[in-house]
Amino acid sequence: MRYTLNNYLWVIFTFTLFSSTAKALNQISVDVLKGEGEIAGARLGLSPWASANYRLPLLGRVAVTTELSLTQLQAAGADSGFDNNAVYAVTPVLRKSLGRLFSIPTELEFGIGASLLENRHFGQKDLGSKFQFEDRLGLLMQLNSGLAVSLRYMHYSNGGITASNPGLDFINVSLIYPL
Repeated sequence: MRYTLNNYLWVIFTFTLFSSTAKALNQISVDVLKGEGEIAGARLGLSPWASANYRLPLLGRVAVTTELSLTQLQAAGADSGFDNNAVYAVTPVLRKSLGRLFSIPTELEFGIGASLLENRHFGQKDLGSKFQFEDRLGLLMQLNSGLAVSLRYMHYSNGGITASNPGLDFINVSLIYPL
């Protein structure tokens, strides 16, 4: 069996979740992703710090947190060696309350972070670089007991730092658990 960085990170994430250090974490999110064509994936996010509240010009009061994530992607029908990819990301996230939607507390979520791909080539694309930016825009609804669900649009792009920059787009459904 070939051990990659991805295998080691999954072990670290799993150990963190079931160890006493998990009490220091703020929240965990589990996402299902659907990308263009035959691309799909799963994502695990950890927020190691409680969110802080700030008052920003034009936005007013926002909550800011940081999310560490590991995403496993699969491109069905791609050539062997180009059909799987892992994404490791650190993303600062801003959340702005929108009040209540259908009597449910709702927030707008926005973030731009840095990510590292395991493979530069994925599916039918040359992504130009293993370094990518992770952009997100989502709608988060707070359910009971701190549990939340989010619908997100996520985009990965190298921001034009290389000539090849096709990017990857995803729609995510996320379940967020408080810890």
